[in-house]
Amino acid sequence: IVVVFYISLFAVLVVFSAFFSSAETSLLSINKIKLNLNAKKKKRKAILLKRILGKPEEFFSTILIGNNFVNIAAASISTLLFTKLLEGDEQLVLLVSTLVTTVVILLFSEIIPKSYAFRYSEKLSYFYAYPIRFFSYLFYPFVKVTSWISGFLFKEKPAAHEKELTVEEIKHFLSSQRKLYHYN
Repeated sequence: IVVVFYISLFAVLVVFSAFFSSAETSLLSINKIKLNLNAKKKKRKAILLKRILGKPEEFFSTILIGNNFVNIAAASISTLLFTKLLEGDEQLVLLVSTLVTTVVILLFSEIIPKSYAFRYSEKLSYFYAYPIRFFSYLFYPFVKVTSWISGFLFKEKPAAHEKELTVEEIKHFLSSQRKLYHYN
C-alpha cells in the first residue's frame, strides 16, 4: 500500500510539473495582439493575463518555484519508492531512481506539455489565468523575494527604443506574415 501511495504521489507531482511547464510556454507564446484586443474588450481573463505578463519577474518566479518544488519532490518520492522496491543496493536505487525520474519528467513534464502548449497557447493561457494567479498568491513571499533579487541584479530596464520597431522590421514582419498565410 505504501508503494501505491508513492506511485500516486509521484504521478500527481508529474502532473503539476506538466502544468507549470505548459503554463510557461503557453503564456510566452500567446498572441499579444489578440490578448491586447481581448483586454480592451474587457474580457476578465485577458486583463488578468496582461497583468501577469506585465510583471515578468513575478511570473517567472511563480512558475520556477512551482516547477522546481514539484520536480525535486518527485525525485525524492522516486528515490523512496525505489528504496522500497530495490532493498539493499543503494547505488542501484540511485541509478534507477535518477534514470526513471529523468525520463518521466523530461517526457511528461517538459517535452509533451511544452509542445502541446506551444500549439494551443491561446486556449491554454486563458485556461491557466486563474491557476497561475492562485500559485502566485500561494508562493507570494518566495515570489517577492526572488523578484526583488532579480530586480536588484537587473536594475536597468530595457531602453524604450529597444522595444520600438524600425520601418524595415515592420516591412519584414508584414512580408513574413503574408508568406506564412499565403497572401499575395
